[in-house]
Amino acid sequence: MGDIKSLSLPQVLAVLEHAWAHSPRNGLMFTLAFRHGLRASEVVGLTASSFDVQGDDVFLTVARLKGSSVTTQQLYRHENPLLDEKQAVLDFIRGMHANQRLFPIGRKQCWRLFRRYARAAGIARDLQHPHVLKHSIAMEVTPTQGIHVTKQLLGHKRISSTQVYLQTTDRKAAEAAARALSGVLNS
Repeated sequence: MGDIKSLSLPQVLAVLEHAWAHSPRNGLMFTLAFRHGLRASEVVGLTASSFDVQGDDVFLTVARLKGSSVTTQQLYRHENPLLDEKQAVLDFIRGMHANQRLFPIGRKQCWRLFRRYARAAGIARDLQHPHVLKHSIAMEVTPTQGIHVTKQLLGHKRISSTQVYLQTTDRKAAEAAARALSGVLNS
């Protein structure tokens, strides 16, 4: 799989800002894709029945593609409105029938929309595709929560599929070595 290309969190937020400003539905689509590591086909396939409301909790169940596992993940509120998925989902599914799609577009239109918002946000051309959101959340989660949490988040059946997110740079490796040695030398 080569180098994983991802966006930084500020870049993701810049794309989401353009999406939400253009269309709350599109903003929600890309927020869900980012927060849950969804492929374009997975996010446009979401229906009202993909969400289970249990009291104050809302859960998203996704039948992942490409041989991945089914995942069920809780939706959360967030202080940043660009990442506040829970209330937006509740507002969108209210009054929908179970099989009604939240985002009634195809995968190709999802890609076109993402490219539009990414271009407006000044994102490099090679990162102007929605799959970069899946890579971006994985690269955010892995360093702090570990590879096993990332594996579960993305619905990977094999850890080898998730290990691509463990890559690092020479700079990060050198900084980590310096931190490790400073702890030993200062003891």
